[in-house]
Amino acid sequence: MMLESILPVSARRLGLKNDAAVTSTLPRYDLEHIVAPTLAISVADDLFGTFDAARYTAEHIVGARFIGYPNGGHVLVGHQEDVFKQIATFLSLRETGDVSPTTAD
Repeated sequence: MMLESILPVSARRLGLKNDAAVTSTLPRYDLEHIVAPTLAISVADDLFGTFDAARYTAEHIVGARFIGYPNGGHVLVGHQEDVFKQIATFLSLRETGDVSPTTAD
């Protein structure tokens, strides 16, 4: 199903080229001033390179939480159930007011 929605990539070629041009020239965000509860999740073998960026982001946003998995690729294969639980826990803690920062790898 997901594969059907992203193929053919050629139909999105110009958009992908634009994304690459824009994201490679963005200035650094002032992460230290973000006050929103933040949960960053990524996988070390994501070929888009999101793992280091997610960890960096969580390290620089006060109270942010990082969850990293060693494998699973860009779509977190094999981790969906845990990811959904982590997100539900993160959201429920915000509802109860327990916003203590935690970091996981």
